[in-house]
Amino acid sequence: MAAPIISRIAAYGLCPETVTPQRYVGTDDPFRLSLELLHITLDTGVEGIASTCSGWRRAPVGRIAAEAEMWAEATVGKSIEELQGQIAASGQGAGDAELPSALAALLDVAIWDARTRMLARPLHRHLGARRDSLPAYASTPAYLCHESYLADVETALRLGCRAVKFHFNGDAAFDAALVETVAAEFKGHPIRFAADLEGVYGFEEAVEMAHLLVAHGYLWMEAPFPDDRLDLYAALGRETGIELVPPGYDRFGRDHWVAGLSMGAWSRLRFDVSLTGVTEGMIGASLAEKVGCPLELQSFGYMPAQAANFAVMLASPMCGWFELPLPVADFRLASAGGVEINEEGNAVWQQANGLGVVMDLDLVAEMADRSFSS
Repeated sequence: MAAPIISRIAAYGLCPETVTPQRYVGTDDPFRLSLELLHITLDTGVEGIASTCSGWRRAPVGRIAAEAEMWAEATVGKSIEELQGQIAASGQGAGDAELPSALAALLDVAIWDARTRMLARPLHRHLGARRDSLPAYASTPAYLCHESYLADVETALRLGCRAVKFHFNGDAAFDAALVETVAAEFKGHPIRFAADLEGVYGFEEAVEMAHLLVAHGYLWMEAPFPDDRLDLYAALGRETGIELVPPGYDRFGRDHWVAGLSMGAWSRLRFDVSLTGVTEGMIGASLAEKVGCPLELQSFGYMPAQAANFAVMLASPMCGWFELPLPVADFRLASAGGVEINEEGNAVWQQANGLGVVMDLDLVAEMADRSFSS
């Protein structure tokens, strides 16, 4: 039986005013993370979706729509087997000369969604799910005052989350005071904390912060340095003993992962399936399992991206947590289904096939700042 063919590709970039402007380090101006949505239709009539974010570090809204339009002839009319083989052959989840990296990764996710819809199976089951749920931690924006962080901890508790990850402000003195404030406010409470530094710390500041986080029992320090500074990560880990997690969105793929793990740069591997694709993401998960390294996938994005990451999380025994971005309602934009947080504070899969996410495509098209349909 011939493999299904992509008969239509569509993409949308939208940044509606209903989404709250946020900072992710204190030096940022507030901005809205946009939804970049890819939608494919197969010649069988089955559809698939995938998403990523834009707006971060001035990435333009609608960049996926622009790539989809530019490369429509390289995708429409091709079999899904041919396209996924082309993506996998790159070795980085990033395509070759005919498939730019962001579009290739989303095509891979959307094809997996469509494949498992055709099979009437949830994606995580098809990937070989090892479990059905994971404890959730709430992931905050960065704020300019401690009170806003404390308010997000209270929100996380109401949601049932068992941990909170702070996107730190980026000012070392402010961040150290935040750690002490939170410790005093929640002394004796079982909730755990983690820290995301978004790559803006110098080495000596990171050393001091790492010692403070260890003293207060933080789960890990994430992204003190950019992805390519494996030397600094390895040195920081040796000097402080802190659990270290990379950003995972500037450099990724099997070569980078092997290099970082080989030199002891990180104690937990991290990447985003909306940037790697499911195929390469499963390779990363297998690598983590092979070397016994915990895996903490990024799911700070809209629901299709959350679900794609969650599927790979559930298929790996190395994942410990699901990242739930705040405010929750913003990241459920125009979607239903996907991932839910139950009363026990666990992320659970909605019982549906593929990614399990239904998008209101009419609403998406209406709100889109840029769109393309073949």
